[in-house]
Amino acid sequence: MTLDIYAAIDDGKIRLNNEDNFIISQPKKQGVAAHPQAAELQISGKGTLLMVADGMGGSNAGEVAARLAIENISQKFEALQHTPTTDAGRKDLLVNWMMQAHSEIVRYGKMYPDSAGMGTTAVVAWVYQNQVCVVWCGDSRFYLFREGFVRQEFVEKYGDSHGFAPVTDDHSPVWEEVLKGNINPEQARLHHESHIILQSLGDPFRPPMPSWVIISLQARDRFLLCSDGLSGMVSDEMLWEITTQKGQNVPQTCQKLVDLANENGGFDNITVILAEVTDGLAKANPIAKTPEIKSILKNPLAQKRIPLPLILSGVATLFVLGLLANTFFFSKKLNVAPSENVGVVKDVGIIHYDNEAESDTSDQDKKQIPKVKKRAWGFDEQKFFTNRIKLLIDDRYSNYGGRIEDLYKKEPENPDFNKAVNLYNASGQEISGLLKQFGYLVSMDGKIQLDSTAEVKSIPEATFQQIEKIIFDCSKEVEPLIEL
Repeated sequence: MTLDIYAAIDDGKIRLNNEDNFIISQPKKQGVAAHPQAAELQISGKGTLLMVADGMGGSNAGEVAARLAIENISQKFEALQHTPTTDAGRKDLLVNWMMQAHSEIVRYGKMYPDSAGMGTTAVVAWVYQNQVCVVWCGDSRFYLFREGFVRQEFVEKYGDSHGFAPVTDDHSPVWEEVLKGNINPEQARLHHESHIILQSLGDPFRPPMPSWVIISLQARDRFLLCSDGLSGMVSDEMLWEITTQKGQNVPQTCQKLVDLANENGGFDNITVILAEVTDGLAKANPIAKTPEIKSILKNPLAQKRIPLPLILSGVATLFVLGLLANTFFFSKKLNVAPSENVGVVKDVGIIHYDNEAESDTSDQDKKQIPKVKKRAWGFDEQKFFTNRIKLLIDDRYSNYGGRIEDLYKKEPENPDFNKAVNLYNASGQEISGLLKQFGYLVSMDGKIQLDSTAEVKSIPEATFQQIEKIIFDCSKEVEPLIEL
């Protein structure tokens, strides 16, 4: 079997640093570089390993967590001498490597307190013979593009238009509601709590419980690994339309996906690995079923994707947009209450080609599942816009607010620091004016509120793009002023 592979990684339009990482790894003896961005790979021997990791933690080294996960797993693969001969053996090995990567990230966090709280999601695909074994933790995804492939359970729940969906199921409370039939995948993508996940590598308090699936591949199949910087900005429908478009090679398709994610806002780092089976079986064995996430809920505690360490401590840092010319943008703390029904997802099912499923959930385990309160799920437009505004403001300004405050206090007469403060104030006033037109107010304590005296309106995409540009332009001017 031969694969045509291309990978792309992009900062997006909002983030100042890139916390994503990826690898395409294959034994060097086969004459292919270990970490190519583009390659035509002949799958033989132990195969090849593809991986995407999406770090969390911002200034607390999310990019370090992603790098540690990539290095830890890829090095084990490259050093592997005796390849398991069964699908189950390969799956067990990948899960084991992922757990070891988790332990390494936790260990690093203990050694370097400044990095405590960092974590990463991960999706790993081991391609061998005519199969791919996928193991994942968090909300990084694996998609299969094959004519006629749909997730039948979604067709039955939501209709034909939602049949195409990721093979992987996000470890998130929002995706749990998709599996229950309460909201469809597109509503989940736009949900104001879509950034909350239940699992990550690096959480010292809750070890991950990776999920997995094994798929037979056939000629002309395309498959994709990505961070949520792509899947959060581009609908499944558009992913299918672009990836299956005739006349586009793999690199062109990959870059088009990245460009579209940026056009739609680019709120996060974007990482994509796209592969096409150019030489393989004419027809693969049918996929019996995609993975089912069967949950045991315990230790309720929400993990916010941005940023993870603040969620673990129960507070999030939100930096203030000034409404007046003499107001400085300094950090404020915002209490975050854990969601009532969020817990740890445990994969207790084993999915085989023959459609059999074995569960390791004992009767005693079932008795220990705590009862949780019912949450009403659905798309709340006002909460969605409020959350999107917060992400824009906090993610960009949080990189500079504390530094500006400290520097200004030490050297209040420094012209560069004064200019930085003025730039922040000016951009804050401009953003506040834009939002006020739609009934949204930025209060002096850093919270986004609705204007009770005005009609609250939907915020058009063009306005978000204006806000992005204001923040981006401001940060470009501020960065050199506060560099030490």
